[in-house]
Amino acid sequence: MSSTVNDSSRETAISEAPADAARAPGDEVEPAGTAEQPGTPEQAEQPEISEQAAIPGQQSGGWFDLIDDAAAAVTTILPVIKSAEIKTAEAKTAEAKTAEIKTGGVKHGESKRVETEAPQSAPSLGDLFPGPLRPTVPAEPPEPPDSTAPSAPAAPAGLKPKPAPVVPPPTAKPGSKVSWREAVPYEETGILIRPADWSTDRVETALINVASLRAGKADGDAAAQAPRRKGLMRFVPVPRRGVLMLILLIQALLSLRNSNTAFEDEALYLYSGHLELAHLVYGQPVDDFASYFSGAPVLYPVAGAFMDQLGGLFAARLLSLTCMLAATCLVYLIGRRLFGTKSALCGAALFGTTASAIFMGGFATYDAPAVFLLALAGWIVVRGASSSWPYYVVAVFPLVLAVGTKYASLLFVPTVIVLAGVSALPHQGWRWALVRPVSLTLMVASMAYGALRLAGPTYVHGIEQTTTNRAQGGTSTQTLLTEIAKWGAPVFAAALLGAFYYVFRPRADDPVSGPRLSLFSRAAMASLMLGTALLAPVNQLRIHTDVALQKHIGFGLLFAAPLAGYGVVRLVGRHFGRLQLGIGIGVLAFAFGMSQSHIMFRGWANATTLVSTIVKYQQPNAHYLVEIDEVPIYYLRGDTEAEPGQFTSTFAFTYVDLSGQVLNGNAAYKSAAQQGYFQLIAFDQSTTPDVDNSIMAGMYAGGLYRKVASIPEQTAYGVVTYQVWIKK
Repeated sequence: MSSTVNDSSRETAISEAPADAARAPGDEVEPAGTAEQPGTPEQAEQPEISEQAAIPGQQSGGWFDLIDDAAAAVTTILPVIKSAEIKTAEAKTAEAKTAEIKTGGVKHGESKRVETEAPQSAPSLGDLFPGPLRPTVPAEPPEPPDSTAPSAPAAPAGLKPKPAPVVPPPTAKPGSKVSWREAVPYEETGILIRPADWSTDRVETALINVASLRAGKADGDAAAQAPRRKGLMRFVPVPRRGVLMLILLIQALLSLRNSNTAFEDEALYLYSGHLELAHLVYGQPVDDFASYFSGAPVLYPVAGAFMDQLGGLFAARLLSLTCMLAATCLVYLIGRRLFGTKSALCGAALFGTTASAIFMGGFATYDAPAVFLLALAGWIVVRGASSSWPYYVVAVFPLVLAVGTKYASLLFVPTVIVLAGVSALPHQGWRWALVRPVSLTLMVASMAYGALRLAGPTYVHGIEQTTTNRAQGGTSTQTLLTEIAKWGAPVFAAALLGAFYYVFRPRADDPVSGPRLSLFSRAAMASLMLGTALLAPVNQLRIHTDVALQKHIGFGLLFAAPLAGYGVVRLVGRHFGRLQLGIGIGVLAFAFGMSQSHIMFRGWANATTLVSTIVKYQQPNAHYLVEIDEVPIYYLRGDTEAEPGQFTSTFAFTYVDLSGQVLNGNAAYKSAAQQGYFQLIAFDQSTTPDVDNSIMAGMYAGGLYRKVASIPEQTAYGVVTYQVWIKK
């Protein structure tokens, strides 16, 4: 073979082969294809290859053939060297992990060094192959070495940089918390690795948004490294809590600014609560309130009566205000879990300034506690959505209590049950998420059935009369639509906007907790919240009545408010590009809530003058006919000359006249007024005008009464004048 043939390729091959890898000390290599020199009887011993021998033109062709064979050998054993290095690294990593488990951990920074530590030098050819080498010539020459490589002995040419070793996750004890880095194979570069023995379901479960996890970890590290506040600064709330406290303060002021004497429902429930307390403590007889109450008389009326004993009507209303403020906080917590902190704050602000929330916060009835219990149940199912433990079953208790407190809450129980499944979809998968609503339904139904069996048929009759089989009203559809728009349109419009953004234009970080929801999950969540806001209006449109509509709308807005807050945040934009639109929605909702709640509180006449007039003309064992008798009964509680049995309202009356004839309805009122049965008669000719006209006819026919007072009272709907007549 001529020494002048392909000198450049030989030079490249020789320069790429390290000296210690070409031939180990003491090894003899017989070059293949070398020609014998003339006059040489036997093959001379080959000298050791040096850098000077690699210079073209200084050695004979036999030496170049030897070098070619050595380069081919190096190329052949490269995979063997790489495999040996990987096995060495894995062995060291396993030893480090074993030592860490035995010693209880390592210092910060040592674990990562052990995991990524590589062998200091590659094994030599002599150590791996002590015998003579006969490798085949590689098909392609190796690539030239990098000129920037260090001067220390480098790895053989063509060897790619070894990847960072993958550390298997340590085995966790049962019941212990395992971080996401330990639960999922994860490299330092942020790449998830799928082990070969993993099934498709397990891989799908392990898919995690690495960017979101890194951001969450960075936030947690920043919070952990933040300096602890000292002194009085410890009592200064963080920004989001400060904003929430400001929202609660505004809501409380809006509720407290509205004041009036007790409404007939407030007076009735508080007085019945006092009787129930006396029955529980002293065994006194009690009226059959369960047959016509729209809530269990042993729940809220008892709690309201207890507060009334402590501080009167104001204390009872403070109980309702506390429940509504707590409901606003729960709206914030639900929204924060589903849509983020900004959306949660906006949703809490929108709900807290609705007319329904402001009105119920200053109204001593069982509506506020029922709203709070529903909000608590909703928060429990959302809070436990990401947990594999069945924490959601705790929501059964507030759900059953909410229905018992106010029977109309049953309309919103399916919302909480479905919310338990929808919120668990991104965390548990659809199979396990479906278990939650099914189990909740069975538990709520069984507990409610057991409670009804214990309560008896009287409660069943009360539920049918006040809730399930409520009588048809005469309110027109146009009037109902107008009232619905005034009391819930701003929040519902914002919720519609939020539903559009959430379903069709979601952001990469929606929702903030857990993996990103699918299109089906987002559509289900938006439909659930919007549909719940329409439940009460649709039901009352069905029966054509606006009784308690202003309160029932608030039950639906409780679940739509988080979505409405999300709509406001998306409308404003990340960089507040449309801030004026968000401010406009907030101002509009605030104005509607403040004005409409004030109108609601001024919807009935002040009873202070009427009650004082009754006290002025009362007599022992006398009978009093008052259009709304619950109010004077409540205010004159404890007065021996104004016992509840002495009062009669204009809603129902049975009278036995002097001839022994039993009369009912208008005839009974007319005959009793004509024969002078009542000591005092007070009516306003607005609540029951037909009955009032019959009473007037009886008084004129008998001539036994004289008018002593005319009491005008200004309301939101005009002037109401009470006429007070006493027996001559």
